[in-house]
Amino acid sequence: MHEFLAIFYPRSMTSGSELVLREVSRGAYDGAVACKCPFFVQPVRDLEGAGNSLGMVGMAGSDRLKNHWRALNIPLVNVSNLHGPTEGMANILSDDEAVGRLAAQHLIDKGYRHFLTVGQTGPQWSRERLKGFIGHLQSLDLPVQAVDADLRGELSLSTPGAYMEALWEQVSPHIEPCPLATGIFAANDWLAWPLLQQMTTHCPERVHTTGLLGVDNLHDVLFDPRRTAGLSSIMPGFREAGSRSIRLLLKAIEDGGIIDEVLIRVPPAKLHVRASTAGQACGDPVVSKVVRELWAGLHAGEEPSIQTLARQNGMSLRNMELRFEEHLGQSARALIADMRIQLGQTLLRDTDLPITEISRRCGYSNSTTFSTLFGKKTGQTPRQFRHSKTVPGSG
Repeated sequence: MHEFLAIFYPRSMTSGSELVLREVSRGAYDGAVACKCPFFVQPVRDLEGAGNSLGMVGMAGSDRLKNHWRALNIPLVNVSNLHGPTEGMANILSDDEAVGRLAAQHLIDKGYRHFLTVGQTGPQWSRERLKGFIGHLQSLDLPVQAVDADLRGELSLSTPGAYMEALWEQVSPHIEPCPLATGIFAANDWLAWPLLQQMTTHCPERVHTTGLLGVDNLHDVLFDPRRTAGLSSIMPGFREAGSRSIRLLLKAIEDGGIIDEVLIRVPPAKLHVRASTAGQACGDPVVSKVVRELWAGLHAGEEPSIQTLARQNGMSLRNMELRFEEHLGQSARALIADMRIQLGQTLLRDTDLPITEISRRCGYSNSTTFSTLFGKKTGQTPRQFRHSKTVPGSG
């Protein structure tokens, strides 16, 4: 058999963990190519197969599984922070406190000044994400409430109705007394997405005024950016963890199969901004709804019509402009101009599209106009922005 490095996918793995490990695997394959790894990198479904490998990357879970891992006597890298670092092996984990800090700063930048954070009883990643979020807000003397939802036992996403109702029953008493313009950070998307759906059903006046942000962003099909209710979400550095794991295993092989017990924290990779944090914080449900409709239309490649949106929301154009000025301090047209530049920043950062195509997608008839307005807003040309190092989620 050819020598290989293993990525361990246990057959009993939950869907959420498997999605994380897929992202780790993509990073591992990319890392193997980048460092010209001389070995195959392949998934295995059982520990017997992993034992035939030169080293293994996986998600250490229960104490029983950890003991089985150690018995393999091969270099091991744990990429799961469900219970924190695992003794006796290398740990390359998401820096979840940094995830929480990024979430807090994003909501602050959007103008929110009252906050609620929703965690999940049990997992270490939830505690660390909330710690980073709360700590960042407290350092700025901003108010924040926290709630941990207990979703253990028989509750799971395989019974979505019961899961969503149980989550809403525990969280809604904390949401009800909050101002309409509240920023909510949920420790992962499996908490944030059900909350978004439940708010739509139970308190529709809040669904557009609430800034809702999740974490993981691995099931992107749920968050179609053309939908007004698209969920903003942070992607932890799972790919980078996979890439670093391969390099660490190769070094261990060079050192005779010895791997040190280390802990490496990987910063978040990206913040996907969607409609649930579009625009600035606003306590007017109608204005907030129009802002998210404008955002959704622009990102879908549709030319926003202010007149049409005003009519659809029961307002005259003059009334809508007055409400925008009152609650956002700018006109709808000025907001659209800002959104166009923000879309341009996203496309420059996340795609390799030509600047002429990005100009078109942002609604400009030529790239010269786009570049001029982009420079006035950001202080950089589009080309300079693309090649500069930007903070995840900026723009």
